[in-house]
Amino acid sequence: VRSGGGAGFDGDDMEFASARRELGEYSRPERQRGDRRRGCQRGRHPGTPATGSGDRYVRLWDPADPTAPTAVSEQYAAAVTALAFDPDGRLLAVGLNDPTAFVWDISNPDAAALVPLDDHTDAVTSVAFSPDGLRLVTAGGDPLARVREAATGRIEYELRGHSGTV
Repeated sequence: VRSGGGAGFDGDDMEFASARRELGEYSRPERQRGDRRRGCQRGRHPGTPATGSGDRYVRLWDPADPTAPTAVSEQYAAAVTALAFDPDGRLLAVGLNDPTAFVWDISNPDAAALVPLDDHTDAVTSVAFSPDGLRLVTAGGDPLARVREAATGRIEYELRGHSGTV
C-alpha cells in the first residue's frame, strides 16, 4: 500500500473499502510534478469529465471540445484533492486539501455548493458515493472516514482504526 489512503463503497452498497483501492469510476488523486495532489473523475453522463488540481479550481469538460472547460468552479481556499460523481452524474463531491468537502450540483454549475462538509480536522483526501447515491463517504488526514447521508451531509457513522491518512 502506498502512503496516503482512500475510501469508497463496493458494488453492493453495503461494504466499505479502504487503502487506495479503485472502486467503480473513482480515480484517486495523482502526484504531478510542480503541482499538489489532483484528481480526475468521469461522470456517467457521456461527455462530463471533471478535474481538480492545486490551482484550487474544479473544471467540467466536453470531450468533443477539450480545448476549454464548459464550467469552472469558484477558486477554493485549498487545492482540490478528491472528486467523485454520484451514480446519476448530476452531483460532484469535492474534497480539498483542508478540512473541507462539499457536494456541487453540476446541472447548475453556477450555484453554490449544495452540501458543505467542514467537520474533518485535516485535509479531505477521498470522497465516494455509494452505488445508489444515498450515501457519501469522506476521508482524509484525520485517520477516519465518515459515512454520510448524501443529501444532507449528516454523519451516519464514523470508521476509526487507521493510524494515518485514510
